[in-house]
Amino acid sequence: MTALTVALSTAALFFSAAALWRTRHGNSTLPREPAAELSSRVHQLEERSRRQAHLIDVLLSFRASELHADFGPFADLFAGSVDAPPRYMSLLSLHDARLAVREIEHALRHPEAPRAIRALLAQDDWRAHLVAATAIVLAEDASPWLDALWSRIRAGSWASPQLLASAAQVDPDFASHAAALDLTNPKARAARDALLARPVEPDWDRGDQIALSWREAIARIASADA
Repeated sequence: MTALTVALSTAALFFSAAALWRTRHGNSTLPREPAAELSSRVHQLEERSRRQAHLIDVLLSFRASELHADFGPFADLFAGSVDAPPRYMSLLSLHDARLAVREIEHALRHPEAPRAIRALLAQDDWRAHLVAATAIVLAEDASPWLDALWSRIRAGSWASPQLLASAAQVDPDFASHAAALDLTNPKARAARDALLARPVEPDWDRGDQIALSWREAIARIASADA
């Protein structure tokens, strides 16, 4: 198993074994040497963990091919394994996102890129929105996707701070479009207000901080690649 799987398995085994002991013996201290039944249970859990890790690897390995029809040249960003998480994840904060950015820049040169970006924004999955938000800023001309970008922002997304930051970066009319939004989600509203330099209502998800830091990071990346 991989290092990540071993760590997760070890934690799961500990808590499961502890729960089993407490179920049988109340809150008394665990013995120094586990009983035979506890050892058997730990072995069963370890085998189950191995099967689950293998299943995760299989499912993730098929992810890119499943998405290829819709996401075209961006599909590989969603591929991953237990050893190597999907590269789109680095786009959440843009911390150490060089590989993902390079892949998006390469994908933008593909003739299917314009259609694929619209397909990403049409999804209900925030992961697709994150890739689209990044691609739109890195593209030479974002105007073909501005309508689709604002439609997705109005429809809602867990990645709304990144989507709004993307719009702030590429749309000259961002202020008027953003001010006209009727946002009910506190995270999206905080992100919008922060980007408009308005007072921000407290938001548990810190949408304002995410939007500001993401815009700063993507602007730095776009400037370096220009």
